[in-house]
Formats: sequence, structure tokens, C-alpha cells
Amino acid sequence: MAQRRFPMNTWPTPAPYGFPGAVESVGSVAAPMLAGFALTLLTLVVVSGKELRWPNLVLLGFALAAVLLINAVQFSFWARQYAVKPSEAIEWHPDFETQEGREAVRRDLWSDYARFGVWAKRARFAYNLGTVVLLASVSGALVPDGPLGQVPVARWLAVAVPLLGVLGEGTWAVLDRCATHQERTGKQLSAGLRWLGTVGMALVYPRSSQSPPEERYATDQTADISNGAES
Repeated sequence: MAQRRFPMNTWPTPAPYGFPGAVESVGSVAAPMLAGFALTLLTLVVVSGKELRWPNLVLLGFALAAVLLINAVQFSFWARQYAVKPSEAIEWHPDFETQEGREAVRRDLWSDYARFGVWAKRARFAYNLGTVVLLASVSGALVPDGPLGQVPVARWLAVAVPLLGVLGEGTWAVLDRCATHQERTGKQLSAGLRWLGTVGMALVYPRSSQSPPEERYATDQTADISNGAES
């Protein structure tokens, strides 16, 4: 009996599977909400900044956080354009059943997924950094003007809570970034220098050299095993 073959690497697979949805959620819900929060606090600092110990520094922090979170929304928008499911691409290619059509769909999806990864990383970086800066600015805004010795303990606890958030968010972002990278080698220095030379173009339109791998198949030998057992 002929062995059955199953395609193994036809489409690029996100890891985890819900990663595209998470990036979309950041750009459509979390980042816009936090950006609006930062802009609101920025306005309050402009109006009543005299009551703060470091009004200019806090104002800078809220402005930076708002810009980073807005950038996270923009990066998520660009990433979403390249997060295409195979079923959607097949619907747009009536010639998918032909060999040429199948290879065209695979080529487009692998290329788009590489670009999705570029914009998704930028969105995650901007969101994480914007959240850290926002929490640090909130903590700075809670420090009152005047002698520090007269500040109540409860007020210092209120200042410490956002700082704990900064520590937790920063630690989480660093661990997440380290978990997605393999062990660094000396070759990364030269790779970083080459990256600096092309960063201008990459910021506008990320180029991808990723091509779809050669399609591999898994073989189902159940029928052959059963036939051998009967003989």
C-alpha cells in the first residue's frame, strides 16, 4: 500500500499561536487606553504643576510615555497588515490548486510573516517602554513639594506602588526578550554595525529576506506496519 504524505512546514506558524491576536489587542485596546491616560495626566501637570516636586521632569515623562504608546498603536497597525491567515490567502488565489499558485501563496505568506515579526517586535518594545515610563512618571508625580520629612508614610507607600510596577514590568520585558533570543556570540557586533547602516530604510519599510523553506512531508506508515503484521 502506498504511504500517505502530510505537509509539515507549508505555512509559517506563530509561536505562541495567539501572538498575532495579542499584538492586535495591544494596538487596539491597551496602548490607546494608556496613551489617553498619559495625555490626561500631562494636562493635569500643566494646570497644577506647581504643587509637584519635579513638575518639568514629570511632564517630560508623561509626554514620552504618550509618544511611545501612540507609536505602539502605529506599529501594531503595520503588523496587522502582514498577519494573514493561510485560509484568507487561499481565498484570494483561485489558482492555489496549481503548483505555481501554491508556491506563490507560500512565498507571500512567509515574506509577510517575517515583516509581521519586525513590526510586532517594535510594537512590543514601544508598549513595554511606554508602560515603564508612565509608571515612573506617576510615581514622580506623587512626591509632594516641601520638606520630605513631613511627608506621611501612606504617601510614601503610594509613591512606592508605581515603582514596584516599574520593577515588575521592566523585569518581565527583559526576561521576555532574553527568552526569545539564543545565546549571543561575538558575531552580533558586526551584525549590529550592519544593522545601523540600514536602519533608516528599515524604519520605513522593513525588508525581508526570508523565503519559504522547502516543503517537507511526514509519512504515515500505519498501513505498511499492519500489512507486515498480517503477513
